[in-house]
Amino acid sequence: MADLWISLKRYLPAIVAEIWGVVLGGILGALGSILLLVEKFQPTFYAKYLGEWPSWVGYAMLLAGIAIAQFMAFHRVRVDRDALRAQQQAGNKPQLRIGELHRVEGDIGGRSFHWVLPVGNDSEEPAVHVRVELLGITPLPRRWSGPAPDFPYIVRSHPADQNAPWSLSRVDTQRFDLFFYFAGTRPYDPTTDRSIPGPMDLYLDGFKTHGAGAYSTTHFAVEAGESWRLDYRILCDNAEPQTATFQATVLDSAINCERIV
Repeated sequence: MADLWISLKRYLPAIVAEIWGVVLGGILGALGSILLLVEKFQPTFYAKYLGEWPSWVGYAMLLAGIAIAQFMAFHRVRVDRDALRAQQQAGNKPQLRIGELHRVEGDIGGRSFHWVLPVGNDSEEPAVHVRVELLGITPLPRRWSGPAPDFPYIVRSHPADQNAPWSLSRVDTQRFDLFFYFAGTRPYDPTTDRSIPGPMDLYLDGFKTHGAGAYSTTHFAVEAGESWRLDYRILCDNAEPQTATFQATVLDSAINCERIV
């Protein structure tokens, strides 16, 4: 009985929520009752003006209105139930979290810097084999040298010697090395055989190229004012992929990188 009482308490508000059907049916039902009374007590008037409107139509519409209200109440419950089920199922899947891109100092005499992307997991379910793919660079840097880039490819984790399939629990965060750059020698003036005063040349590195078998160690200089769009995809074996796009811009003494999508 307790369960029936709980069902009744939930059923009545659901019906009231679709009150328009009950009200419409009630109005037509009341109209049918009026027609029935007119037919009984004023048969002449009824036959002359209302004879084409059977009195039972109003009662039929009343039942139809109640039936519609009950169906809509069932529909509302079904939609809520399916949404809850989908939410529960989503809760059993990893939920990858793309963290804030940040710059980490490297090991080339304090002159190298890595742009690192942290990826975490907001679900209790471990994320299996988390990886980040570089899909493309648009446009390519002007002085790109050596083999063409091998897009798409999986970027290295950071530090680079931790390049293994990763499984992330809720408390874990793995960092991925998008690219790095370093400051080299100052620009050289061959007419004076001396370096030109000013900021050092910047060199870009850390991209995988065709035929390299690993990640390229061939670096090349970049020019101030250059800007590239880098498209990435974050994957794991048991969750939907996510995408992220970054804009890298060469400044006088650094390469700035920020997420735009």
